[in-house]
Amino acid sequence: MGQGSPQIDAAFQKGYRALLDALHKAAPGAAFTLICPTPYDEITHGTEFPGYSRVIDKFADDVSAMGAELQASGDRTVLLADFHRPLTDAVGAREDAVSAACAAYRSGSHSSRRIRPLDHGRDAECPHGM
Repeated sequence: MGQGSPQIDAAFQKGYRALLDALHKAAPGAAFTLICPTPYDEITHGTEFPGYSRVIDKFADDVSAMGAELQASGDRTVLLADFHRPLTDAVGAREDAVSAACAAYRSGSHSSRRIRPLDHGRDAECPHGM
């Protein structure tokens, strides 16, 4: 079973549902807030766990789907806090901005200063090596 395998996802869903059922059984009138996980940043952390960001993306989709399913059933009070999507969108927007800066740098339509990406203070001609 490798990272992101269907077996891993099935085990996650089974375990998450079992946890929710156990919590509901222990506290039938309680409201639950399901929290989608934050993204795993392979850029900052490197690739010590290659592909792990896709696994977390899938887990976030699973939690969101389970939350929607439970909300639709109406037999439990369930809220969903999605920490994943807003952060993923922000990282994507940053990547788009860096890519645009690289394109401007390559085209010569930049100032004489070097591009200084959010790269822990290191200067780079282009963070994508272009």
